[in-house]
Amino acid sequence: MVCESWKARLDTYLDGELPQEELRTFDSHVRNCSSYSADALSCLQFKRAIHLAGKRFAPSAELPNRLPRVASQHRRNFRLGWMLVAAAVIVLVVGTLTSTYLGNRSGRDQVFSEIADLHVETLASSSPVDVISTDRHTVRSWFQGQIPFALNLPELQNTEFSLLARRDDLS
Repeated sequence: MVCESWKARLDTYLDGELPQEELRTFDSHVRNCSSYSADALSCLQFKRAIHLAGKRFAPSAELPNRLPRVASQHRRNFRLGWMLVAAAVIVLVVGTLTSTYLGNRSGRDQVFSEIADLHVETLASSSPVDVISTDRHTVRSWFQGQIPFALNLPELQNTEFSLLARRDDLS
C-alpha cells in the first residue's frame, strides 16, 4: 500500500522536485523496497536515455534563420487555404441561388401556361358561361361548393355590368 502512494510521486522524485522532508522518506523507502527500487531504476534509465537522445540531435546553426521563413510560408498557406474555402462557399451560394431562381422561374412559366390553356379552352367551349345574372346572391350560391373559399362579390345591380360564372368540368 505504501508503494502505491509513492508510485504517483516517482516522476516528481526523478525530476528533483520533491520537498526535502519527503525526499528523505522516499530515499529510505527506495532502499528498503526491492520491487519499488527496480521500478525507480527503470524510470531513471528511461529518462537518461531520452536526455542522451536529445543531446544527439542538436539543431543546426541556421535553424533560427529558417524559422521566420517557415512561419511566414505557413501563414501564407493558411491564408490561401481560407481564401479557397471562402471562394468555394461563394460558388456554392451563387449556384444554389441560381438553381433556385431558375427552378422557380420554370414553375412560374408552367402556371402561366396552364392559365393560358384554360383561357383558350374556355373561349373554344360551346357554352363558356353557365350563369348570367346581375344579382350577386345568385352567383355566390352558384360558386358554393365549386371553390374552397367564399367570394366577396361587388353589388352590380343598376349598373351596366353583369356577373358571369362558368363551370369547370374537372372530372
